Amino acid sequence: MKKHILLVDDDPSTLEMFQIMLEAQDYSVAHAYDGISALEKIRKQDFDLVITDLKMPGKNGIELLHDIKMHFPEVEVIMTTAYMTVDTAISAMKIGAYDYITKPISDIERSRMIIEKALEKSHIQKENRSLRSRLYDVSVSFSGVIGSSKPMRTVFDIIKKVADTDTTVLIEGESGTGKELVAVAIHNMSSRKNNKLVPVDCGSLPRELLESELFGHTRGSFTGAVMEKRGLFEEAHGGTLFLDEISSTDQVFQSKLLRALQTREIKRVGGNNRIQIDTRLIVASNKNLMEEVRNERFRKDLFYRINIVPIHLPSLRDRKEDIPLLCEHFLHKFSIRTEKQVKKVSDEAMHLFMQYSWPGNIRELENVIERAVIMTASDRIERNDLPIELFDSTAVDTRFNTGQLRFNEARSLFEKTYLTNLLRTYNGNITAAAEKAGLLRQGLQSKIKKYGISPSSFK
Repeated sequence: MKKHILLVDDDPSTLEMFQIMLEAQDYSVAHAYDGISALEKIRKQDFDLVITDLKMPGKNGIELLHDIKMHFPEVEVIMTTAYMTVDTAISAMKIGAYDYITKPISDIERSRMIIEKALEKSHIQKENRSLRSRLYDVSVSFSGVIGSSKPMRTVFDIIKKVADTDTTVLIEGESGTGKELVAVAIHNMSSRKNNKLVPVDCGSLPRELLESELFGHTRGSFTGAVMEKRGLFEEAHGGTLFLDEISSTDQVFQSKLLRALQTREIKRVGGNNRIQIDTRLIVASNKNLMEEVRNERFRKDLFYRINIVPIHLPSLRDRKEDIPLLCEHFLHKFSIRTEKQVKKVSDEAMHLFMQYSWPGNIRELENVIERAVIMTASDRIERNDLPIELFDSTAVDTRFNTGQLRFNEARSLFEKTYLTNLLRTYNGNITAAAEKAGLLRQGLQSKIKKYGISPSSFK
């Protein structure tokens, strides 16, 4: 199969020179005169290699290289320029260029070899990506990420696209939605999977201790520092560092983290030596970081540094169609752990699961299933095996009392809760429920459809 190469240069004579050399090697060659049109071509056609000039009008070669590595990481890039210096070459290769070729070409054989090796690397990367894609379902299953709903399919799609890059990922979602499991899935599907994934709960440590844990410290740097200690950035070298609850950190720590991300270097607490790090960063927050930035509780510059690829994990109440699948997963897990054969959830118990709002999300569901497996005397979970809060209508959503909802969200949640309880009271009889509510039957049916409520489940 022919290899496809894109030439990018604003000098027609240079394009012609490269095209003649490459077509003689039986490569398929396309060309663009600037970085912007080059990106358009890459979006429309698969290329194995891009050979780009450094200095061009509009988007220069370094900017084009950065965009390619961000959005098309499997495409290799070779830089070419008459102005190439050693410093520029090193800078380009640090952000992902395979190599560089100086113009005019004096050593054709060397240039051909560089191009051939770059194409070989691109081929290997694409083969590996294809293999990981075929193993995708198994990989995320092993990582514990369960779901088939539309919101979760969106999450899985982002994971697949971002996993095999070194891009920083920001995972946002309520407590208990599985943010660490997503971090594990990303790490396990990446080229760093054979190295460590190091998780850190930023919310559980005061700033001084958090700095010492992440950056390490020298002997005598503070009271109790009786020996030198490597930090977790160093422990995760070649792998992934996962910072959970990043929103709980103060701005002094945030500034030090920002510097480490910008320079790819750290200094141990009390030390002066700079230590190079090769660590992929994934961060998570149970708060909306943009809101934290607006309220000046989180540094804007750090936010934009980590918000390259955001992943929003939906709450369990926003993906209730996944509850049966999650139940099956947890039943299997806890049946093995307790050496029992609990195989299913009864229809009545499942009905309660589907009506409850799950303020604790998946973690709460997991705890409920674990308790029920322990308590049940049969091979399935019954209504009587469940905790009382699942029967309490006041537990439908604790967010009403904490001011976390906008007015429209609160109104919608109230309507859905009210209609659910109304239909339960009248055993799914729409006519009787509409009469009690003072609504036309057609109006009630419209609202039932809007909120995805099934009257037949109450009969």
